[in-house]
Amino acid sequence: MKLKHTQKKSPLRWLTHTMTLFSLGLFAILSLGLTLFYNYCNTDILLYTSVLPEILKVLIDLLEVGIYAICFSLLLFSAFFRHENAPSLSLLFIYIGGVTFRRVCDLVGVLILYGSLDSLDLTYAVVYILLDTALAIAVFFLSRGGANRYYRAQANALRADTLFGDGEVQLSTQSLHPFRSIVDKKNLIQARVLTVSIILAGIKVLSRLVYDIDYGAPADAKEFLIMTVYYLSDLFLAVAFYVLSILVLNKLFKHKQKKDEVN
Repeated sequence: MKLKHTQKKSPLRWLTHTMTLFSLGLFAILSLGLTLFYNYCNTDILLYTSVLPEILKVLIDLLEVGIYAICFSLLLFSAFFRHENAPSLSLLFIYIGGVTFRRVCDLVGVLILYGSLDSLDLTYAVVYILLDTALAIAVFFLSRGGANRYYRAQANALRADTLFGDGEVQLSTQSLHPFRSIVDKKNLIQARVLTVSIILAGIKVLSRLVYDIDYGAPADAKEFLIMTVYYLSDLFLAVAFYVLSILVLNKLFKHKQKKDEVN
């Protein structure tokens, strides 16, 4: 009896094209489009006092969450199809290239607006690249570890069923999809998405807490209410990340199923 792995060229190579398209394309829109215009609004007195910067900030946050949901879902999905030679490590490198590209575009935007860069701009760019890279690596190994445990347990169960046979053990993801509910901690993929959502919420809340400590305590009830809304918005973005990730993963599973039926 042997454990069957697909050795032929993986039909999941389309994942690399998808990651490249969404990471580079959406990061370009985010940095050279929304972020650049947002920074421009902050340099214009009339636009700065309008509601436009706030609208742009919301759009930036939503697009950023959308990019994270798509890219991290691709990493997670690929990890759970490692037995079919899915390009997990390639996706990780593409994403890291995407976040580096984003910060370079941010610096280009600052250079376009102000004509120069200072050490603080470069420091922030490096810090954000390192933070995004660390988060992506954490997601990658979290996904890979979960996938390895899942297939190890599945293979052991299948070996027990074929103890006296010479058949091949065929690994599958049938118990992971379709999703039974929007939140299911027993589903390894959904549990991983939930963990990443909590990590993102923690990072956002901690960043805002550091800012608020530096800014000082709210002076009145109005400032306290505004601060509360900001914290709630951070939690909302984490929830939005979770929901979007589940929708993206559902789409990826269905797309793969159609590809398999064609092949």
